[in-house]
Amino acid sequence: MRILASPLFACALSLGMYSCGALPRSASRSLNQSQFRAMEVQNYPQRVLGGDTETAMARPPLIIYRTREDYSDYVPVSLSGARIASYPAPSDLSEHSKPVALGGGYLLDRRGIGPNTAFTDYTYSEYIQLENVNTQILLEHLLDREPFLELYVCGPMPLENAVESARQLVRAGFPDCHQLVPITAPRVREAL
Repeated sequence: MRILASPLFACALSLGMYSCGALPRSASRSLNQSQFRAMEVQNYPQRVLGGDTETAMARPPLIIYRTREDYSDYVPVSLSGARIASYPAPSDLSEHSKPVALGGGYLLDRRGIGPNTAFTDYTYSEYIQLENVNTQILLEHLLDREPFLELYVCGPMPLENAVESARQLVRAGFPDCHQLVPITAPRVREAL
């Protein structure tokens, strides 16, 4: 009997690797495209902003973006084709959910936006006051379905000085950042 060729051995080996953490939990099921992107963002190389892998994976990604218009006061939602895939509950937002201006039209995300993000015509202060939100209402209130001129994921959000780290990345031209949306307009470099 050949042990290495045994399906039982292969199953036991996989189970052992899974339980000790050698295989990611998500390896046990197939991933859809958005789950894969989320995993790709989470596992972005740690050399970008330093830190160990365990700490970095517990932090949200540092996302820097620039839009065609100023949507910094408007609530973002995620789209899937012509449908709204996800949106925040009004109770999930506060004035601290707004992005931080970095200069040159660049913003530091604090909501978890991505390439499939659209902006509603609800300001944060209006949205927080809503009692009933659903996808149909939000579809009627979309401002822009393709708002991004640029969108970058630059590793994990630093524990300290995130805004200054983001400004340094903008000044340096986004070294080691993963570009999620192609540049569609000339870059603006003003003093940051």
